[in-house]
Amino acid sequence: MRLYNEPIDAPPGEVPPTRFRWRDRCFHVNKVVDWWILQGRWWHQEEQRIYYLVDAAATDSQGYFELCSSSCRGWLLVKVYD
Repeated sequence: MRLYNEPIDAPPGEVPPTRFRWRDRCFHVNKVVDWWILQGRWWHQEEQRIYYLVDAAATDSQGYFELCSSSCRGWLLVKVYD
């Protein structure tokens, strides 16, 4: 597993996205394996974040990717599982 926390490009309005672009590579989401919600410290007005574990593939690779939807930062690729 590798931690990235890098922004990705995903089609607007798709939750979860069916595809995304990361580091100039296009990935197609084959399926959503799991999802969960993390609520920040509400007393500090921290945002709620929604996480998706997806099985996705590019032309030359496939794997599990943890994506995060953040109202402040947009879509992030959090982790890649080897």
